[in-house]
Amino acid sequence: MASGVDPVTAIANAIGDIFGFANTVTQRKMKQEYYDFTEDQQEYQENLQKKSKFNQNLQSLLSERKNYSWFLLFLIVLAVIGIVIYKKKKK
Repeated sequence: MASGVDPVTAIANAIGDIFGFANTVTQRKMKQEYYDFTEDQQEYQENLQKKSKFNQNLQSLLSERKNYSWFLLFLIVLAVIGIVIYKKKKK
């Protein structure tokens, strides 16, 4: 005890240093997990945007196809009307 520090304070300081080091390690680990999480979130957002763009392209193709099918139905109806008129004139 030549340094003038009592043993209880020395032990308390040592325990505080140990927990302080453990706390620092824990904080570093939490920061790394946060960075990993934000990277995962960014990747998720990018994938979501890609999926959204794919869905928009698919939707536009389907709507074009729907318009095309309506056009074909219109042509078929015109053809049937034309055939009916042709058969009536032939009689």
